[in-house]
Amino acid sequence: MSFTTSVRVAPQLYERLRSIEGVRIIADRPIGEVEMDHFAALFAHAAPTARTFFTGNLCQTEDFGDAGHLHLMQAGALRLVLAGQDDLVIDEPTLLFLPRGRPHRFVADAERGADLACATVDLGGRFGNPIAHGLPELIVMPLSRHPVLVPTCALVRRQHP
Repeated sequence: MSFTTSVRVAPQLYERLRSIEGVRIIADRPIGEVEMDHFAALFAHAAPTARTFFTGNLCQTEDFGDAGHLHLMQAGALRLVLAGQDDLVIDEPTLLFLPRGRPHRFVADAERGADLACATVDLGGRFGNPIAHGLPELIVMPLSRHPVLVPTCALVRRQHP
């Protein structure tokens, strides 16, 4: 079974999406309609949201609780501590995604700290979201190895200097 869903997006966002390498827009309409595929059915029952709660230089140890989190480390160095796992040292621009709310701690480098943008993430769904359940507990994406993310991360940096 095949279906198509049409979604209206703001023209400015539409233009940004068109400029990002790797983004596929099926219908190129000037009014900003973008046709979507089967993933639209998953998102029809869940409304993902994100809220930025910190931007700046983290220069101390910080604990994060039971919410989903998205962290963009732009510069500096830090150590990610997750119970039951070896610590992970992050020393290059990296996107960290904890979709299901795993408690974690950042220990910032004492000398340079870490420039971060942090957001809570709720993938939506009243009784859980199949997308969230299908993702690993932690996704670590160094931007040097995932250059397609660089334009999106640059938008975050521009919105929250």
